[in-house]
Amino acid sequence: MAKVTLKEIADATGFSLSKVSRAINETGAIKKEDKDIILKAAEELGYRIKNSLKDDEIDEKSNIAVIIPRFNSYSTSDFIQRINDRLLEKQYKVDYYTVAGSTLDEWELLERTIKKNYAAILYKPLRIDTKVQAVINSSHVPIFSYGQVYGNCININYNNFALMYDMTKIALENNSKNILYIGTFKTDIEVGFKRFEGFLQAVTEGGVSYHYQECKCDIDDSYKLSKSIDFNLFDTVICATDNLALGIHRGLLERGIIPGKNIFLSGIGNNKITRVVTPSLTTIDLDKDSVVDFIIERLVNKEFTSINYIVPHKVVRRESM
Repeated sequence: MAKVTLKEIADATGFSLSKVSRAINETGAIKKEDKDIILKAAEELGYRIKNSLKDDEIDEKSNIAVIIPRFNSYSTSDFIQRINDRLLEKQYKVDYYTVAGSTLDEWELLERTIKKNYAAILYKPLRIDTKVQAVINSSHVPIFSYGQVYGNCININYNNFALMYDMTKIALENNSKNILYIGTFKTDIEVGFKRFEGFLQAVTEGGVSYHYQECKCDIDDSYKLSKSIDFNLFDTVICATDNLALGIHRGLLERGIIPGKNIFLSGIGNNKITRVVTPSLTTIDLDKDSVVDFIIERLVNKEFTSINYIVPHKVVRRESM
């Protein structure tokens, strides 16, 4: 008899696949009456539901859990697209959990997932605090952390200091003298703090002046920020992420300021949109395929020793700088 899928339960109840997943896996908010309908339909269809932590353990050691902040962000969806097919190709069974869709705090969701005894957990953090770090350090399940987590895990990260230093040196080679740096919050120890430190090192060596602005890592927020900036004061805008740069890009064009002609502009991440906007955006490519290769190789070989893996990067010069 074929295994019942979540899609079949969704078709039978008329609910969305995401709602069915939240009800079955208890990973998000859902009305009790809707949950009862879904669970009843699942039982009638012969779907095996694990209702408690005691019977929620995963027996098959080929099961992988993937914890992500949310599905509807470029960086997350890009990672999922790259990793999902490779996991299925190697015959791993994959369960997805989202921090934003869960009724649990991030540390509680991680702790609960660990207790299910997966073969490994792939974790792309939303926010890191001492509680999350404590759960990671006490985990008996191997954790691949794609982000700013250290300790008892296989940490996959970018050299955020070096990549921003490299980007800033490109601006200095263009004889930039007055640079605006737009960063994420410095309490973010990697993208916020270390990228700014790389920028600061380069401008200090170059002896040029700079101005610093903070912004939420969001295109719409950086676009709003652009409305309050006097760009006549700067010859270069360096952004900590592509999302920040794309919002500034729009704000510049609305004022008739052309990136690459009237002002230099750059981002980080090589978001697909950076190639199709006009003028195209100078950025830094982060070798995400190497992340997938690294994870798959270690899963297959069951190499779970804690390590800090640095993802390769390279500057992508385009029209804006």
